Amino acid sequence: MKMSPKWLIAILIILLCDNLVLSQSISKNKMFPISLASYDSLWTESKRNIEFRKQGKIGFIYPYNLPDSNKEAIALFRTYNTPINNGFAVIEVDNTLKDLKTLNGRVKFSGSDIDQAQDTLIIATYYSKTKDSSLIKSLNIGQVPKIADVLKISDPKAQFEYFHINLSENNNNEEQKYLIIQFIIKSGSDDDFYYGKSNAVIDGLYFTNSQI
Repeated sequence: MKMSPKWLIAILIILLCDNLVLSQSISKNKMFPISLASYDSLWTESKRNIEFRKQGKIGFIYPYNLPDSNKEAIALFRTYNTPINNGFAVIEVDNTLKDLKTLNGRVKFSGSDIDQAQDTLIIATYYSKTKDSSLIKSLNIGQVPKIADVLKISDPKAQFEYFHINLSENNNNEEQKYLIIQFIIKSGSDDDFYYGKSNAVIDGLYFTNSQI
């Protein structure tokens, strides 16, 4: 059965339109990498870590350069000194960082060194319209607001696993002044004299403007 030239032209037009729509969709799905260099001023440890480091103790954020990373990763530590340890980033928002849809990356987590305890790694992100002392205070103590989009990991992950967090539409454009990212490790120990230890690695962190 032969097809008429008109049908062939119609099919070609349909295929061309489909490819155009697909290419436009791909071009709109952009990645926005977030620096994970431990020396980058983007990342701030909580005040307790400043005191830990002054005393020669372990802080929270350190470089991670082992071959299984994608060349830019950070290691996070919580030691027996504290039941919670945390760090955060406060990023001033420009047009490229508005209306983001997902936060993505890879993660490893040791879990607690206490058999009966279940530590938790928390990754949280949200927009804020201010960068005042109240915000910084809440970040320093590892407080996560209700509007935050949160991923909690309690099961140990010996190898890197991909993660993504779908960002909810809790904020309008007027409130998108600062973008907050929090990393928190909480002890699951109920022993006030020994909180145990745990650590995590975050690798290849980036936002996208489309949901996965």
